[in-house]
Amino acid sequence: MFLFINNHFSFYGSYFGMNYSNVIGFFSLLIFFIQFFTGLLSSNYYINYHLSRPDPIIYINNNINNGWFIRLLHILGATLFMLFIYFHLIRGFWLIIKLFNYNINLIRIAGWLIIISPLIEGFLVIF
Repeated sequence: MFLFINNHFSFYGSYFGMNYSNVIGFFSLLIFFIQFFTGLLSSNYYINYHLSRPDPIIYINNNINNGWFIRLLHILGATLFMLFIYFHLIRGFWLIIKLFNYNINLIRIAGWLIIISPLIEGFLVIF
């Protein structure tokens, strides 16, 4: 069985510039799931108290077991998600333009849509 798997994977070639930057998309997906689950955990303990804003955050930090850690993961996840998404986009655009020679106008339009959509998402979450 091992010989079959080894022959199967060694039969297919890879392109010349393959390196560790190929896993940036996987890391952005992993960070997205961490962001999603920490957001769910934070929303379970959130108390809508409209008279003072920071009280629910202080409640999560101080009174929930490891609430500070969940909040820290959620804050760090938002920053890392945007960072990895933009690294992934820059790497993808570089590969498409340099290696595959596609239509540059189509790439430009798709790139602007992909770059602006996380920014819109980030600003909508703040408000």
